Amino acid sequence: MNRPAFNFILDNQLYNRQGQYQYASAHVNCYFPKASKEVKAVWREAGTGMKVDDYYSAKVGDKAYVLVAMHVITKDIPFWHWSSFVHKDQNKDPHSGYVAPLASYQEIPASLKGSPFENYRVIAELVQSSGGTLSPSGNGAQIDWISRTGLSTVMGNPHIEQGFETKSSCITCHAHASVGLTRDGVVKYNTFPLEVGAVNSQEFFKDGVVYYPLDFLWSLRQAKNFKP
Repeated sequence: MNRPAFNFILDNQLYNRQGQYQYASAHVNCYFPKASKEVKAVWREAGTGMKVDDYYSAKVGDKAYVLVAMHVITKDIPFWHWSSFVHKDQNKDPHSGYVAPLASYQEIPASLKGSPFENYRVIAELVQSSGGTLSPSGNGAQIDWISRTGLSTVMGNPHIEQGFETKSSCITCHAHASVGLTRDGVVKYNTFPLEVGAVNSQEFFKDGVVYYPLDFLWSLRQAKNFKP
């Protein structure tokens, strides 16, 4: 995450689970600053014959690792702006064989030409018809869980949502990022179903626990319990 997101966590004590519950339950419309950004990246050890120079890469000891995919989210709008990228040679799920459709607009910014990042492609947002058929919406990013005609939007990365690329979606999954308190005083996080489209409000009331939104950030689950 970037500095504005980090500072928001620090200032509001969101770095421990108890602090998260206290803040989220008191600020039901928990919103990170508009300047917030977060990146989720997938790295793989470079394989034999792989053109490492075509990837953004790093070395650890005598091993080379390459960036194969990443989500980039920015808080430009209330539900965040969701974009997902894969390397041009990596848009296929290595296990299931699912091929992620790419957005039609792939013009490389001048600032990236000549760098490894010119080899990364943005994944297309899909819309799901009432019959379940998926087709590209024409967008290269996801900003809502439904299209303007009410169809569920879908976006899945073959390396990040590996195995369930079309059964879940960035924005719907992350909408379930929320925290609650059990009758025993244990802070716990909500779970997310494999679904697309708008969330069901009942999913924030389970087994007597009320879950309060953490502004779409599952990364906050990395927090530990508060220790005096």
